[in-house]
Amino acid sequence: MVRASSFRSFGKKLKRHVRRDTNSNGHEVTLKLGQHAVGYVSGDQYYGAKASINVWAPSVANQYEFSLSQMWVISGSFGDDLNTIEAGWQVSPELYGDNYPRFFTYWTTDAYQATGCYNLLCSGFVQTNNRIAIGAAISPTSSYTGGQFDISLLIWKVTNENQDGNSYS
Repeated sequence: MVRASSFRSFGKKLKRHVRRDTNSNGHEVTLKLGQHAVGYVSGDQYYGAKASINVWAPSVANQYEFSLSQMWVISGSFGDDLNTIEAGWQVSPELYGDNYPRFFTYWTTDAYQATGCYNLLCSGFVQTNNRIAIGAAISPTSSYTGGQFDISLLIWKVTNENQDGNSYS
């Protein structure tokens, strides 16, 4: 909580402005902020996703930058009804106070407007495995000429089916 600007912003994603620089000709350029791949399915018979993500320890230039690799499960549209559950690893000196890759979770139910939080910093996320420390540093990490290491992630909606065949969450 010491690193948060206020109690209300503790654990929340910060609204970030796109950084712009100038090239050698003096023209303004927008820096690429990330790479991503998307796979999607539609329907109502899906209860989760699984991923294996290679873990690295990238350098970030300052405490306000971060790097991550994540699985992002979404529902709704990119309007006010967007719901996400995110999990993976991130290097975030601002959030963790160091430059280690750490296991993280994040969620929102209103497109990052008023809800959502990292890890267990606020209510809304229930951890079901007591052997995994959310927010913990991950080691060992992969290297270009050395070993490769990964983490396996599973995000799963737990349902209880009663005798009449109806499912309840």
